[in-house]
Amino acid sequence: RFNTETYMQNTFPVSIQHLHNLRTFLLNNFRGRWCPTKHLSVIGRLKKLQILRLASRAIKELPQEMEELTGLRLLDLSLCLGLKKIPRDVLSSLTALEELYICGDFVVEKDLLSEITSLPHLTALTARVNWAGVLPTLGFRKPLQRYKIYSGGFWHQYSRNVSIDVLDCSRMAFLQQLFPLVEEFYIGRLRDTFENLLPECFQDLINLVIDDCDVDCLIDTTTATCLPMRLFSNLQNLKLTKATKMTRLLRGPPPPDAFTNLRKVHMDDCSGRFENIVPFVIPIGPKLESLLVLRCERLKHIFEFDLQDNLRSETSLLPCPPEMHLQKLPELRGIWKPPHQWDTLHLTNNDNHDEFHNLILEAMLRSFNSLVTVAMYECEKVEEAFRVIDYNDQIYKEQFSNLREICFSKLCQLRCIWKGP
Repeated sequence: RFNTETYMQNTFPVSIQHLHNLRTFLLNNFRGRWCPTKHLSVIGRLKKLQILRLASRAIKELPQEMEELTGLRLLDLSLCLGLKKIPRDVLSSLTALEELYICGDFVVEKDLLSEITSLPHLTALTARVNWAGVLPTLGFRKPLQRYKIYSGGFWHQYSRNVSIDVLDCSRMAFLQQLFPLVEEFYIGRLRDTFENLLPECFQDLINLVIDDCDVDCLIDTTTATCLPMRLFSNLQNLKLTKATKMTRLLRGPPPPDAFTNLRKVHMDDCSGRFENIVPFVIPIGPKLESLLVLRCERLKHIFEFDLQDNLRSETSLLPCPPEMHLQKLPELRGIWKPPHQWDTLHLTNNDNHDEFHNLILEAMLRSFNSLVTVAMYECEKVEEAFRVIDYNDQIYKEQFSNLREICFSKLCQLRCIWKGP
């Protein structure tokens, strides 16, 4: 093992070529301004090398001689921030390679990516990829266990994540086959071609970010012959921006476990045709913790429920997020809107209607009690933030029992937070 962590000279240690039995070579913090390729080429003589880590801005190009390292199992170039060139056939010659990490400033083009995917034992990959013309031909010899494959700046939290700048919906199934266990998925722009159906996939997906969503809906189950058993059942964080055409996230009946673990939803600059978010745009379940909605021009209510549909489902009638931030929603009338059947229930004495009435009140109370933080900014048409539909003393004694913070600003028509005592 040779570690240059404390190596203080400004010249490359060419003497390592005599260490014929060396298994690990770590070149850390090399201070030379420029490392000649002819000096770096001595690494190719270390035939028994298994782990190689190069961390230096001075390295501009890998030597062709590195193709001799056929026993190399790990190659870490993640801190070679000045790297400009990897010669042809170098990576494809490293047939024992299991882990490959390439710095984010170096863009892997199609030909080099083909070399990487040909490696028979590769299980871990970090690389910045130019996706243009790649997806239809890309295929790894065996499924990757850990990967960070991206096309631009994107913060990664999990061990299996993919970032792609532009994606046609028609490529979604292929991408799912390529990365079936992806945990984090970032799409710079999702374009609608002849499909708008996300297949029954991505069951390990935790974070989904779509920055420019140019589709009517993401999931369409109306054309499916049978519903998938699970659909985004592990998804915890969802962020949608610039959804100019979107009317809803899901069209058709949702599978039983769809979005049941969703905890954080962030919608920004979504000027689609929807007038409420839940449940018609996003089928949010009872585990929601934070809801952030910004710049949605046509949005009138956050929560609106069809009573019959929700009674038939196993999900909560009303989401219970502890935190809500609403900003720049010019058409917003209020946070919650009663179901369409509410007025009818008050005019009848049927036992079933009484049951519906009680279910709604209980759901409303649970939702209000869960709130800890509510923030509303620049929502000019809001007159009543929470429309309380039953002025019952018990309701008022218990609701908002956990509320700690209210931030209201520029609510020009606000008359009250809620009516009643």
